[in-house]
Amino acid sequence: MVRHSEMMIVMGSQEVIAMATTVRIAMVTTVRILAVGTSTSSLTREKVEELLLDQRILFKMRLRTVKLEIQPHVTSECTRLREFIVVIVAPPAPTTAPGSRGANVEVDV
Repeated sequence: MVRHSEMMIVMGSQEVIAMATTVRIAMVTTVRILAVGTSTSSLTREKVEELLLDQRILFKMRLRTVKLEIQPHVTSECTRLREFIVVIVAPPAPTTAPGSRGANVEVDV
């Protein structure tokens, strides 16, 4: 939500927010801007809280979307890293001592 030059005016127990410029809610899933109020309009506290709640919900939805877009990439990179580490840290092949080949050992029975 983009808010410019706002003032809080307290009138008795009722609070009113006078907006000096247009209140806009950026639709996070699209590029469009939705105009909510106009210059010198006044909104009640409840309306502003509702708009903020809407913004919070839209923000959470966008975060979840970004998370779902990032997860496959992270999983893929972790898999590639694991495969790379396995190749680098592979256990050495078993070796035999040079004198142990073809040696006949007799056992007394």
